[in-house]
Amino acid sequence: MALVLLGIPTLRAVWVVGASSGIGKAAALRFASHGASVVLSSRRRPVLEAVAEECRSTQSPTVTNDAQIVVLPRDCSDGAAVDLAFAELKRQVGLPDIVIASSGTGAWRHLYTQSSADLEAGVKAPFLATAQQCRAILPDMLAAKERPFSILILTGPAPYFSWPGCTMYTANRSGLRGLYQALSQDMHGTNVRIVPMMFGETNTGYWDANPGSRQFVPWISNFTPNLSTDYCAKKMLLAAALGKNRLMIYNWQIALLIWANNMFPSLMLFSMRLFRKPLPPAPAAAAAAEVALTTETGEGDSADAHQARQEP
Repeated sequence: MALVLLGIPTLRAVWVVGASSGIGKAAALRFASHGASVVLSSRRRPVLEAVAEECRSTQSPTVTNDAQIVVLPRDCSDGAAVDLAFAELKRQVGLPDIVIASSGTGAWRHLYTQSSADLEAGVKAPFLATAQQCRAILPDMLAAKERPFSILILTGPAPYFSWPGCTMYTANRSGLRGLYQALSQDMHGTNVRIVPMMFGETNTGYWDANPGSRQFVPWISNFTPNLSTDYCAKKMLLAAALGKNRLMIYNWQIALLIWANNMFPSLMLFSMRLFRKPLPPAPAAAAAAEVALTTETGEGDSADAHQARQEP
């Protein structure tokens, strides 16, 4: 309602990927309360259905009109699934004005303590899911030259300075940073705005979902606030409605740290290593594999020697 009072037109449709929890869920609720049709996507249908009910309960009759809440559960790292979801959302609500890429996974761990499945899951979300979402929707956005569009991409400080114990999380978010920076260059001068949104630590429940990760948070984070998901959603709504078209950082402490890292990179790398935790031991799976290999090849025998014995 506040946007209407400010003279900002009501947004027609929003597609939120990663809408089942955290900032994505909060953004879906916020946009729904301002009269937009909201399309909800993530992998978990039951959770999305619950979010959809919450969205409907927030809709105001004075601004809602014919707004719809649509549930499209998909694994958005799968290109074919994204194409089907996009075709369906166009059929139900039309081409969305706003796309929100807020999916994400990945624990803060050292690389050698994670499984192959962990690595693959971290690449799928947020990096691959965001890329697939943008790939599917950009042709239609660019074709509708008379309409402005915004793609809001949720990001964080990890790609801007590194700290120990956060290896693949940092690598995947660095890939996401490269994606939105390249997209910003590609879309410059067009009707499509690429808007990375950075908030820092938020009360999304990430630490509860990823036990053991919080111990690797750098000490310097004690000086940054923990923001609510509702605060983040309000800022996303305003950024979209006001047509922002650049990296938006809603945490002046993190903005200051990024500036310091650009000016004094060696000092920042050193400070991030202060009070770091000792390296964890090798995981049991690796040790078990080594024992199995030793058993197979014989006591004190090498794998190469064993292979040589098997060859004719």
